[in-house]
Amino acid sequence: MLRDVLFRASAAAQLLYLGAAWYQVALTAVGGFDAQGLREAAGIGADEEVVYLLALGVDGDDTEKIDRFAAAHAHGE
Repeated sequence: MLRDVLFRASAAAQLLYLGAAWYQVALTAVGGFDAQGLREAAGIGADEEVVYLLALGVDGDDTEKIDRFAAAHAHGE
């Protein structure tokens, strides 16, 4: 069952990537996140699990992506 859930989540994400590219919207998968914190912030029940997290938005010329800095910030470092 878990394998099927993960397959469906990744297939849905792939379709979202294609749609985002078509509409020129930025989309990226989040590889590491605080699942408990996300559940609390989003109001997701304790009996549900986040298996795939995507962030989307638009590219801005006046913004800085911290993961492009020489020393990337990760995991609270």
